[in-house]
Amino acid sequence: MSHFTDRLKHNFDNFQRAELSEFELKRISSITDPEELYEYLGHRFLIWEENFTSAVTPDLTGGYSFFRSGTISPLKNILTKHLKNHTKNKAAVIWEGSDGSQRVLTYQSLYTEVMKCSSALRKLGVKNGDRVLIHMPNMPELIVMMLSCAAIGAIHVVYHAGYAAESLADRIDDCKPLVIMTSDESVTGRHVNMKEKLDRALSRARHAPQFCIVAARTGK
Repeated sequence: MSHFTDRLKHNFDNFQRAELSEFELKRISSITDPEELYEYLGHRFLIWEENFTSAVTPDLTGGYSFFRSGTISPLKNILTKHLKNHTKNKAAVIWEGSDGSQRVLTYQSLYTEVMKCSSALRKLGVKNGDRVLIHMPNMPELIVMMLSCAAIGAIHVVYHAGYAAESLADRIDDCKPLVIMTSDESVTGRHVNMKEKLDRALSRARHAPQFCIVAARTGK
């Protein structure tokens, strides 16, 4: 158990937390009992829909489970809790592509994009429990789509943009998504036509999604 707490304390000691006071950092570092530490962090930094019954629970394999029986909303904890104060105007996403293109989304602007995207998904018929496969390079739209799925209750599956069409076809058959999202291109060292790769994958796959969404990375 000590390696978990040691790693946590290393992170708090070595990475700046602008929103934490020196007193808070010392308070965290002073807690030596793992159960007490995780219970404090869970209540201090997370919003719970249903509270956990145990912060740390050992299992028969020698491992641990954390926050047993607790239920959280990813959207609340990642995004909406920051909209209630001045934090909404701070940068939530700072992105720079390998071609030098840059974008910054504040928490407020990210929330706006997520609401627009989740509304569009609902209009396509995406509902709680449906699967959405995301096959695109690292770009802000990927984050927007993941959070939009969380807002609806849909299951998002991120499949790395570097995988080939044949591998993507297998994942489509395994996942059976209602919607697939990709981009027109990927720009990571070289230009890769992502839409063309998805078309090849769909021609091989047995499952056919109802909708494909293409985000503009280069506009080509």
